[in-house]
Parts: sequence; structure tokens; C-alpha cells
Amino acid sequence: MNIKNKIALNLSLLFSVFLGLLLIIIYLFFAEFRKDEFVDILKDRISTVANYFDEDGDKGVDVSKIYNTPTYSIQQEEILVFNEKFDLIYSSLKDQTVNWDRADLEAMKIDGVVYHSDKNSEVYGEKIKKNYFLIESADILGKEKLSYLGTLMFVSFLVASALVWVLSFLFARKMMAPLDIFQEKITRISASNLTDRLPETDKKDEINLLAKVFNTMLGRIDKSYSSQKEFTASASHEIKTPLTRMAFQLENLSELVKENPETKKYIRGISDEVYQLSDTVNSLLLLSKLEEEHLNEEFADVRMDEVVFDAFENVRKNFPDFELNFNISEENDSGDLTVKGIKPLLDIVFINLFKNACLYSHKHEVEVEIGENETMLTAKIKSHGDLISEEDSQRIFNAFKRGETSSQKSGSGLGLRICKRILDFHHAKISYQAEAPNSNIFIIEFPLT
Repeated sequence: MNIKNKIALNLSLLFSVFLGLLLIIIYLFFAEFRKDEFVDILKDRISTVANYFDEDGDKGVDVSKIYNTPTYSIQQEEILVFNEKFDLIYSSLKDQTVNWDRADLEAMKIDGVVYHSDKNSEVYGEKIKKNYFLIESADILGKEKLSYLGTLMFVSFLVASALVWVLSFLFARKMMAPLDIFQEKITRISASNLTDRLPETDKKDEINLLAKVFNTMLGRIDKSYSSQKEFTASASHEIKTPLTRMAFQLENLSELVKENPETKKYIRGISDEVYQLSDTVNSLLLLSKLEEEHLNEEFADVRMDEVVFDAFENVRKNFPDFELNFNISEENDSGDLTVKGIKPLLDIVFINLFKNACLYSHKHEVEVEIGENETMLTAKIKSHGDLISEEDSQRIFNAFKRGETSSQKSGSGLGLRICKRILDFHHAKISYQAEAPNSNIFIIEFPLT
């Protein structure tokens, strides 16, 4: 879960919990207030009726006055009056059978008052003038209002929570929109467009501060990277020219000492070292310019069989006895062996792999097999020679890393690194696989979707 959803979720949960607790507290306070108000009404009614009784019992009591006494508008009101023997001497319900609980009378005799409520009514009783027990029961006053309030609060809670949840996520999305823009722009930033900057505003918030800090850091990286590329390119060019001149002079010197085999052999050794140094410089120059020259080029359809044969012809210029066995996998039914890429770069990949096959194999020969399915085009380059150890196979694609089998061979240690950089640029993968007894296989996988 991303940060904007976490913020919206936590804010919404906090609001819902707070609103729920607040509504519950309001409901409970209102219920308690309703109860106290209703009990006060019952007390007042009992006090009114009690005025018609004297200390001497029920003698001289005009019951008709009680019946004619104005009452509160209470539904199903029932007033019962008992003497000290718990005999019913008055009921507000004329010509109707009434029921009561003797336990209420016993409680009033001891405590003076009694109160309880059930699902539909409330009962309040009080002992008056030492000889009478008055009990009044009625439908719960405000029950419908309390029920309505509870329903209203529940609906309000659902509506308010839903509204806050929606607004929280919209608000979080709007507030975090600059971060989404940052993420998109940062994802597109690479070595070729380090000059791109995140948008800045005049607001003094954390997001704008983050943009400014990131742009400052990006400027320093761009400056450092540009200096590095400039140094590599300048150094490579400056070194390349004298190396070429030295190689030419050594060849001329070798022709002058034909009659001295030992001197000629010595000069040939120096010449090989110069060529190796020149190859290293050319590789460094290629690495420095690889992305700079081709990153903005558009990919086009490239036939892999053409790449393989063009690379083969290029390598044969230096290794005339180089042989190629080319096969197309039987599983490749309808594929046209085409990938999206930049052909000059893919040529370099196969040229380097073919050169390695010539340098480190028992025979100047390589086998290439290409297969294709709906999602992947696979090229396998197999040569026969000493196997690369498992330890060396983990680092042969790093710069200047060479296996033990190549320690006696000339080379810069950058060939496979260049291959990997180019294939990474094409979103392709390269891996090494050893096959007993003496087969070295490089597998290249190009995605087709």
C-alpha cells in the first residue's frame, strides 16, 4: 500500500472511530436525560394524586376528584393506590382488571420508593403519608424519539463516514500528485537525460523542498558524470593516436630486422602488447559513447540471422580459418527471427562473442542456434574449449574480469561487459552455461512482447 492510501485510510479510520464514539456518547446522554425527565413527570403525577389522601386512610376521600384531575399526556398511564395492608383502593383504569407486583409494594415499605423499567413501560412507586403506596406505570415517554434519534445517528454515521472516506482518498491523491509526477520523471531519468529536472513551485512545503534537493543532487551527478565521460573520451583519443603510431613503427622495425629472428620475436611481443592496449582503449571509448550515441535512436526491426552472418564476416577478417555452423531450432515454426533493436550494436555483441570463441577455443569454430516462440527469441552461441569455472562464470560480465582460462591470452576484459551493456539496453539477457566435456555456451534471450 502506497503512502497516500495509508494516509487516507488512517485519517478515515480515525474520523470514523471519533464520530462513532461521539454519537454513542450523545445517545447515552440523551437516553439518561429522557429517563430523568420521565421519572420527574411520574413523581409529579404521584405528588398530585397524593394530595387527595389523608393520614387516616381512605375515609373521606373523594375518588371522583382523582379521576377528574388533569393528567400529563402519557400513553397507557396507570395509577394504583394501596393502603398499608396492600389493598388496592384506587385504580386509574376504570372497569378494567389490573395487575401489579407485590414485590414493588414490599420494596416501597422498606425503601420508600421503587423504580424499574422493562421493554415497553416504566414503573415508579412511592410511599406517601405513611399509609399509602402509590404506583404509576406508563409507556416509556420519548421511546419513539429515542429510537428515531438512534436511527438518525446511525444513518448520519454511515453517510458522514462514507463521505469522509471518499474525500480523504481524493484529498490524499491530490496532495500527493506531485510525488506521482516525481516518480514518473525520476523513472525516465537516465545517463542520457540527466539535465531533466523535477518541477518546482513557490510553495514552501516538504514536497517542493524535496524537488529542490533532488534537482540539486541531480545537477551534481550530471556534472560528475559529464566530467567522467569527457575525461574518458579525451584520454582515449589522446592515447589512441600514439598507440597507432607505435604499432605502425613497430611493424616497420620488424621488417628491418628480418635477419635477426630473436630481435624480430622481441619486437613482435611488444607489438602484441601495443595492440592489446589499443584494444583496451577502443573498448573504453566504446563504453563511454555507447549510450550517448545510441540511446535516442529508435528501435527498428532487425533480423538476427543477418546480424550473425555480418558478425561472422567481420571476424573472418582477423581469423581467416573461422568457421560458423548456423542452425534454426525445429520449434521455430512461423517466426521471422526479427527483434526490435539497433543493428550496429547487436553486431558488436556477436562480434565480441565470436572473437572470444576464436581466442579461447580449441578450434576457430562456433555453433549458433536460434529459436523463437510467442514471447522470446533465443540465440545460443556454442564453442569448444576449456570450461569456465563456476566462480569465474559469476563475474565474467563485469568490467576487466577475466577467467582463469584466459590468463595466457591477450584481451582487455571488456568484451563481455560491452555485450551485457548493449543487451541491457535492448532489454535482453545474456547468460553462460558450461556443458561437459568442453562446450561453452552463451545464451541470449530477446523479449518479443
